[in-house]
Amino acid sequence: MSYSPHLDPSRLGAIHARSRKSYISPPLPTGILFDASPPHQTQISGFSVALSSSSSAPNKASSNTQLPGTANPSQQPSPLSGTIWSKTVASANLTSFAQQVSPNLTTTKLLAHLQEIDRLCKLDPLTSLTDTQKQLLWGYRKHLIEKPETFPKLFLAVNPLNPIQRSELHRMLKEAPLMPPEMALQLLDHKYPDSHIRAYAVRCLVAFGDEELASYLLQLVQVLQYEPLYLAPLASFLVERAILNPLLIGQGLLWHLQAELYRPETEIKFGLLMEAILLGLKPSLRGEFVAQIEFVDKMIELNDQLQAVPPSSRTVHLRKYLSNFVQTSSKAMDFIPGQPKTATSSALSSAVGTVLLQHLTTTVASSSPQATNSPSSLSLNSASPTVPQMPLSSSPENGQDLPPASAAGLPRLPPPSATRLVLPLSSSMAVKGVIVEKCKVMDSAAFPLWLTFDNEDPLGEPISILFKFGDDLRQDALTLQMFTIMDRIWKREGLDLKMSLYKCLPTGPNMGIIEVVPNAETTAKIQKEAGGIIGAFKQTPLFNWLKTYNADAALLEDATENFTRSCAAYCVATYVIGVGDRHNDNIMVTKSGKLFHIDFAHFLGNIIKFGVYKRERAPFVLTPEFAYVMGGEKSPGFANFKALACTIYNLLRKHSSIFISLFELMLFAGLTQLTSYDDLAYMKKSLLTAVSSDSEAYENFNKLIDESLSTKSTQLNFAIHIFAHPD
Repeated sequence: MSYSPHLDPSRLGAIHARSRKSYISPPLPTGILFDASPPHQTQISGFSVALSSSSSAPNKASSNTQLPGTANPSQQPSPLSGTIWSKTVASANLTSFAQQVSPNLTTTKLLAHLQEIDRLCKLDPLTSLTDTQKQLLWGYRKHLIEKPETFPKLFLAVNPLNPIQRSELHRMLKEAPLMPPEMALQLLDHKYPDSHIRAYAVRCLVAFGDEELASYLLQLVQVLQYEPLYLAPLASFLVERAILNPLLIGQGLLWHLQAELYRPETEIKFGLLMEAILLGLKPSLRGEFVAQIEFVDKMIELNDQLQAVPPSSRTVHLRKYLSNFVQTSSKAMDFIPGQPKTATSSALSSAVGTVLLQHLTTTVASSSPQATNSPSSLSLNSASPTVPQMPLSSSPENGQDLPPASAAGLPRLPPPSATRLVLPLSSSMAVKGVIVEKCKVMDSAAFPLWLTFDNEDPLGEPISILFKFGDDLRQDALTLQMFTIMDRIWKREGLDLKMSLYKCLPTGPNMGIIEVVPNAETTAKIQKEAGGIIGAFKQTPLFNWLKTYNADAALLEDATENFTRSCAAYCVATYVIGVGDRHNDNIMVTKSGKLFHIDFAHFLGNIIKFGVYKRERAPFVLTPEFAYVMGGEKSPGFANFKALACTIYNLLRKHSSIFISLFELMLFAGLTQLTSYDDLAYMKKSLLTAVSSDSEAYENFNKLIDESLSTKSTQLNFAIHIFAHPD
């Protein structure tokens, strides 16, 4: 077993003595512009961990030992080793390669060019290129077109006003190798308006599995607004995948579109795409979505009523309303966007809608596996002669209303079931009734509704959700999406960090649904029960609480390990995204020891201030109370926590371009804390995009851990919050 030469192996013992089987997963695709080959391996609690070096730890390796991945001193390293050219150009053939580029190009000049191009292609997505740099990239286009990892920068080098360059780019794209789909997402940003580039990106997205594609729907719906055509390749692709997998992709896509219908600039386009998807589904699945729309409308109606109800009577009013709602059957309806108050009616009232719906009725519906017609597939070629090319500007101002659904040949929906509801959060959340006595109105200015349902699965636990008003839950959804992607990256490297990845779905402007994690409690309540305000300064409340629910030694060992891993994950995750407002009611722990964060109204380093005073001064939340659960600040368990946190931080840095790009795709979504490129600058800092050394980044995060642990204002904030919210 090899280990990092700069890390004391005594610190790398198992978090607990009992060894566990390593989590096995497929290899992680190479990051956008980083070498994804893992550093030296070691074992932490039975997991294969890639540990970055720490310059402060002693070097235990013998000087005569050849470590894996290091160069032999007797061999002269290539000047292009570690670059995008390492597999293309060897030192021996620099001269011949120079002649291919230009007859008068010297090897010295060529080497300088290749190294500069490598540097440019590894820049983060937010760094702009100068005209000189663009000329350099374009000059090597015939060689770069073979390297998909360079495409985001190469395509920006094309002069959009030069028809010769555009024509050559279009020709090259026909034979260009496909990019990994995660990389291709950034080509859908507004910086790439060329329709051929966007069509190429969609061809790359086909490689996404359904689960991965579903995790990126938040951004894919946003970038639809950059498409000049109603039925652009991206729209066709999403409609097709939604119909082919209506449970995993279809329901989520419909709700992401639904949540944006209030915006005038997307109202018509998104309404038509929803109609296209619904036309391709079974009537029963369409009926389920209508039932979800009706459920959301009822919750909006209830929230409106609660505005006039005294706080002490709100829960009583909620339960009375739910009792009446459960006893009332739904009526049959045709789904036309706009019939429920959360949709729009104008989408079907234009001639553009008429033409597009006629096409989608015959093309999209026939591609559905449930359709009665012969199956076919949607064409991703926007130039297909059968697809009406309708620019947004061609919509007539005086379009005639469409006839009723029955006259237009659209199927009439069956009545939704009065005893069964599939919750909008997930197609796997089927419920058969409301447990009225467990429902309540939360103590908040916006009256969030805590709703508990009987699980349709007789062996399943009750399902609880929180219906929130007044907050733009797209920001929560974006943050939780980042956590999910981080968790996926770590698991592919063999690390299960025991994260609690609950679901969050925006359903409209400033409203949405959040999944409630069962068997969990806020750290604020745990501290209150341990001494009120004084409990915020004690070290023992969390550990004693875990002991209460894990009396057996083996269970407590598991809970402690879960806490260590999850705490490392959320320290790294919240720091990278810059999550703010981290008081003890926004941090929770499950009875099995898994720590997690909730409520993400502040991110990208937007810290709440009282005048000039920053309420939060630590890089992330890490208190002596947390360290005590791991064994104390000087314990081997806490040393293992630090090594694990620094390691997984470096794993994320290898994919920094992905995280920055996903935030950039949301730049024009209207999020209050993501409105300009200045907001995105935080992530360049948190991910140390200007630092190439893993050992330097490792040591930097190690210092952040020490800083967070020693920041006493965190516990003071906890105490103040308990004082302000004693109940």
